[in-house]
Amino acid sequence: MIICLEDIVKSFPGTKALDRVSFDIYPGEVHALCGENGAGKTTLMKILAGIWPYSSYQGRILKKTNLESDKAEVEELRFNNVSHAKKAGIAIVHQELALIPEMSVIDNLFLGSELSRFGVLDKKRQKDIANKHFNLLDFYPNLDSPVKDLSIAAQQRLEIARTLLDKPAVLILDEPTSSLSENDALKLLKWIRKLANDGTACVYISHRIEEVLQIADRITVLRDGRSVWTKPRKNIKPLEVIEAMVDRPPQDIYAHMPQKPGKLLCQLKNVQVTKRQKKILEVNNLDIHVGEIVGLAGMMGAGRTCLLHTLNGSLKNTKTSGDFFWHGKNGNNNDRLPKNPIEAMAKGIFLIPEDRKNQALFLEENLTMNISCATILRYKKGLRIDTSLLKIITEERMKQFAIKAPGTESVINTLSGGNQQKTLLARAREVAPSLLLLDEPTRGIDVGAKESIYRQMETWVKQGWAILWSSSELQELLGISDRVYVIANGKVKEEFNQRPFNKNEIMAIAATG
Repeated sequence: MIICLEDIVKSFPGTKALDRVSFDIYPGEVHALCGENGAGKTTLMKILAGIWPYSSYQGRILKKTNLESDKAEVEELRFNNVSHAKKAGIAIVHQELALIPEMSVIDNLFLGSELSRFGVLDKKRQKDIANKHFNLLDFYPNLDSPVKDLSIAAQQRLEIARTLLDKPAVLILDEPTSSLSENDALKLLKWIRKLANDGTACVYISHRIEEVLQIADRITVLRDGRSVWTKPRKNIKPLEVIEAMVDRPPQDIYAHMPQKPGKLLCQLKNVQVTKRQKKILEVNNLDIHVGEIVGLAGMMGAGRTCLLHTLNGSLKNTKTSGDFFWHGKNGNNNDRLPKNPIEAMAKGIFLIPEDRKNQALFLEENLTMNISCATILRYKKGLRIDTSLLKIITEERMKQFAIKAPGTESVINTLSGGNQQKTLLARAREVAPSLLLLDEPTRGIDVGAKESIYRQMETWVKQGWAILWSSSELQELLGISDRVYVIANGKVKEEFNQRPFNKNEIMAIAATG
C-alpha cells in the first residue's frame, strides 16, 4: 500500500500553513520530513493522521494498492477523525508522551483498548498479547512496573509499541528522540529501522540532521509551507539539508567573529568533585574571560554537564575541593564555588540546563511567570507585584527573542521546544549574569531557532557577558566558540584556542580520553 498526499493546502487565520504540498510514503521505508518550526511538517502529518479532518483542507489523500498487477487500485481517503485514520492503517506518535506514569506498563499498553470477558477485565489475555507483542519488538519491560520507573528511552519505546498494537501500515514519528541521550537515540533508531525492514512505512520528523541521514531512505524538506525537494538519502550531505531548510548557505549560520577577550572572569584550578567517594570530575585548569564564548566538547556522560552544574552549585550529594577564582580573586567566602543556584545567581552565574522541562520551566505556568520567576522581587511595589509592569516587560522580551505565542498568558507547555528555549533565554536576559552557562541549548529545536540562539550569544558577549556552553553537535560548538576545552572520562583533557579548530583531533581526544 502506498499513501500519497497530493497538492495539500491548509490555512489558518492570517497564514497559509501548507501550499500545494505533495508527499508519499512506501511500505518498508523511512521517509524523513525536515524543516524549521512553522514549515508545515506537523500540520501535514496531522492531516494524514486524521487530526485535521477532510473538510478543513484542500487536496487529496490517496491509497494505491496492487500497483504491480493488472488490477491496480486507487482510493481517495477522507478522514473525519483519528479513528478513521487508524482504521485505514495510519497512526501517529506525538513528541510529547501520553503515558500515565503511575499506571503499570501493561495498563498503559491497553489504555483505552482494554480487553474484557463477560464484563470483567481479561488480564490473562492482555498479558499473553503483551508478551507476544513485546517479543516481536525485542522489547522486554516488566509488565507490572509503573511507567515512571522506566527510563525515558523505554517510555518512548512503550509509546511506539502501544501504537503498533493496532498493526498500522503507516507510522508517523514526531521528534521521537528529542529527549533521549545519544546512546538511547541510537537504540531507538535501530528499532525504527527494524520496523521499516519488517514492512511498516515510517514517517520520521526530526531536527537532528545526522539522525535523519542515518535512518532515512528518502528525505523531503519543507520551507514556509511548501515542498522544496524530495530526494533519496544517498549522497546527501548535512549542509545540503540545512541550506534547503533555511534558504541560505550554512556557513552563514555558523559564522562567528571572535572579539578580543577582556579580563579574567573565572578560573578553576585543581578542582575535584567526588560523589560517594568516587571522583566524577577533575579540572586542573580552566579559565574564562569576559567577552568570550568557551565551548565544552565531549561524549555523552563525559562530564560536561557535571562541570556546568558544579559552577552553578546544583550538584547534589557531592564534595568539591580545589581553587575557584572569581574576578581574579580567591581565598574568601565570596570567592568559593557556589553551594546552590541562588548563591550562584547572587555571584553572577546563571545556568540554562539541558533538561529544560524538568529542571528549568514551570510547564503549567504562563510566559510571564517563566520569564520573570528568577527576578520577580524586582517588580515588587509595596506588598504586591506590579503585574502591569511585568506584562510590559514580558511583551518586550517576546519581541526581542521572537517568542511565538498568542500572548503573555500563554501556558509554556503549549509552545514549541524552540519557543520554550527562547523563554529561558529571556529569563537569562532578566538575570543578566556575568557568566552564562548553557547545557545543550539547541537540543530538539530547528535550525532557524538555533541560529537565533547563536546570534544572541554573540550579542551578549559583546555586551560584556562570558558564556561557557556544551553541545553534542560538534559543528555548532566549533563554529560558535572562541576556545574549546575537551572533556573525557570526567577530566578536562585539553584546550584548543586557535580557530579553525581541528575537528578530528578534538573527536579523537573526546572518544579515547
